[in-house]
Amino acid sequence: MYLVNHLLDSFIPPNERDERPSTIVLRPNGCLSGVSCETFQEALESALEWTTETVVVDMLWVESVPAEGISSLMAGLERATALGKTLSLRSLDVDTHATLEAWLAEV
Repeated sequence: MYLVNHLLDSFIPPNERDERPSTIVLRPNGCLSGVSCETFQEALESALEWTTETVVVDMLWVESVPAEGISSLMAGLERATALGKTLSLRSLDVDTHATLEAWLAEV
């Protein structure tokens, strides 16, 4: 499974580390569970800390999102809100979208 490197500064040239991007796009793939879920959670948290405005999570290549993946997305939404940043989830499957919508309605 490939996920965006969770150590964002490892692929940003040293002379550009002081210039933070306004938007970061994460593109996980496969099943968002187990170790991949932990890696994704770390990448999402790092991206939210690093960006100045928005993190986009493109879920197009994610095959399934079990409960722990849903929890990871919910935690990301809460963290984005706490930081005053935007987390945009794209290409969600119908079940994941419905679960997140129900959770957001309760918050």
